[in-house]
Amino acid sequence: MSGLAEVRRSFAIGLRGALAEALSSAESPAPLVLVTAPGGVGKTRMTAHLLRNHSVVWHAERNEMMDQLREFLGAPVPDVGPLVTPHAPQNATMVVPTVEKRLARADPGACTQYDARVAPLREQNLGRFEKALACRTCPDRPRCRYLQWRPATQWLFAPHVWLALKVEKPDLYAGRDIVVIDESPTSVMLQSITLSPAEVDAIVSALAPLPTQSTATTVAALLQFFGACQTLLSPPPLSRRRIALRSLMRDLGLELLNVIPSADDVIAGNAAVLQPVLEPGKTRLDPRAIRMTLQMLPKSVPSTLRGKVHQLFDALAEDTAERPTCVLVLPSERGAGGIVAGRYIAPPIPPQIPVVLLDATGFPAVYSRLFGGRRVICVTADPEQRTRVVQAVDHRYPASTLATPGGAASKRLMRVVARYKKENPSDRVGLIIKKGLMELHHVRQEVLEQFALADIGHYWAERGQNRFADYDALFVIGAPEINQLEMEARTRAFMSLVPPMPGEEPFNYEIVPARGDDSHHAVVTQDGEEFRQPDRGYAHGLRHLIFYELHGGEYQQAIFRIRPFDDAADEKMAFFMSSVPLDLIGTELVKEADLLDEEPELLVRARDLLREIRGSGQEKNRITQRELAGILQVSGAAISKAKKTYGSSLIWKEIEDLLEGDGN
Repeated sequence: MSGLAEVRRSFAIGLRGALAEALSSAESPAPLVLVTAPGGVGKTRMTAHLLRNHSVVWHAERNEMMDQLREFLGAPVPDVGPLVTPHAPQNATMVVPTVEKRLARADPGACTQYDARVAPLREQNLGRFEKALACRTCPDRPRCRYLQWRPATQWLFAPHVWLALKVEKPDLYAGRDIVVIDESPTSVMLQSITLSPAEVDAIVSALAPLPTQSTATTVAALLQFFGACQTLLSPPPLSRRRIALRSLMRDLGLELLNVIPSADDVIAGNAAVLQPVLEPGKTRLDPRAIRMTLQMLPKSVPSTLRGKVHQLFDALAEDTAERPTCVLVLPSERGAGGIVAGRYIAPPIPPQIPVVLLDATGFPAVYSRLFGGRRVICVTADPEQRTRVVQAVDHRYPASTLATPGGAASKRLMRVVARYKKENPSDRVGLIIKKGLMELHHVRQEVLEQFALADIGHYWAERGQNRFADYDALFVIGAPEINQLEMEARTRAFMSLVPPMPGEEPFNYEIVPARGDDSHHAVVTQDGEEFRQPDRGYAHGLRHLIFYELHGGEYQQAIFRIRPFDDAADEKMAFFMSSVPLDLIGTELVKEADLLDEEPELLVRARDLLREIRGSGQEKNRITQRELAGILQVSGAAISKAKKTYGSSLIWKEIEDLLEGDGN
């Protein structure tokens, strides 16, 4: 290990070499440079500086990140000159490049008819129909600033969502030397659509009374499809757990056509597009007919639900790989089931342009597949962690536990915060928590007793930002896994890129260990004490990498926000309040009681009652744990759990002595 300055120098050398190799490569597709250095090393700043004399498209999570990019480009890195390649020769002038944002329809002045024609379509998730229904017949089309826009600067900025465009944008990448993607674009490239049994019921109920006129065939087909799903989602379930939706469609005699006829096809009456030949006995479903049918639904059906149906059939039309991406998950003891649809969106980056991806927790095996089999050149750094990271491992603290009204979990965690703030009154303390939890009244109320809104961040929303870098302490609370059906949808989208092995058995996509099952927990020993940590995920490697990206990787990204590797980070502290194991950050494992500096209520009550019993002479014989549970009027499992959690504590050792009859 060495000081951060030396680590940065070494990192700059490695990054320079990787970028030069990628830019000079004649491979097709061009290489992908994956930069996995942890937060604080300077991935973004160094990459921007090295490429400042090149022609670059820079993708970031949000438009707000453009100001940060401009700041980095305007501040040269000491002792590190810009990269020299045939694209940017030695005599290139050291001028700060101008960064231009790729114009979007929603930008002020870009589309004069946006509110009237485009926004209503987007509210119903009908973005694919924008050209056909909004732009083609727009009265302002000849003067449209959005359609006439062309890039005019050396650097072009665009948010991640542009990577998920189904239609190529040649003006976005034309003439560019390289593309940089700051932070993981996984969530936009691996999309998920899920429908719960209640949502399926709502669709069937809304479709049933529709008039059977020009859309009669489509209404009947949609009723047939969702009615079959409704029946299969009703108990008792079949012995199998999942049914491929494309197989169900085939059995029902339904065929999807993922074609939107162009205006030229309509004008010319192109029968091959407008009325393609179908197999005998098949019923056709196409995007236009589905749209028209869904627009007939009553207003009581939310636009979000209509949008899900559109997206579901888009995903179904693309479900052609050997591994199905769209399935019906049948109910079981693990959940109510529902419809799962994953969709991989290939980025529209031309194959001859190299790509740089900045992601501290990324995996080469994932990104090579997401980007069309590009060769991955890895660049990393190994700085010394200076911040003390304390991890409370009593519980996982999933969102469901913290969201329970009247529950003790969130109150206990806020008591830990209160104790720290009382002992360190001058410290600036921040919090990262799941956004959905903060929308719950009781959680919000408890959190705001300890934190100002400006000091609160959210999972999946803080990447690429440095606003917690100057804080003295950061609390990262809970392990809010995304919905399991959503996780399966995204993972299925990724696995559609991986050909199955010969004779490979279908994978059931169950997350192990199940919640409440600690039989698979890893046992970690620290300072002679054993701690159990639930390393949840999928059982097979590639699938688990996607789970990790959306789970354990995100928690570590949250802790990176306090910059635990900075030279001045020795006095900082971070608290991770969950038992999920972390592999990139060194943690000091503790129990909640250690952070609260108090003994658990159940054990205090047990000790006091046993002292009273022994002191009165009522009972001199040995008392079993089962008998103790009866005395306390709690379950035997509660006593066993308390022993497992606090077995090495002084209070439990005293209880054991009292149970044996030796105490008084």
